[in-house]
Amino acid sequence: MEPVEYKRNRLSVVSSYSEGPARKLVAVVGSHGFIELAIREGSAAKVWYAKRTDKVARIS
Repeated sequence: MEPVEYKRNRLSVVSSYSEGPARKLVAVVGSHGFIELAIREGSAAKVWYAKRTDKVARIS
């Protein structure tokens, strides 16, 4: 999948949480098909103040 953008930052899309680099924000396609923001060994909600209603855009 192509990268996505969140708060003007380009994020890699990975297939699992463990695939993302430690302490780096990545996007994961969840089991229901939604994009989830994640930080391995961290919290996207705490570090980036991410909320469920935040917009994530696909980059073409």
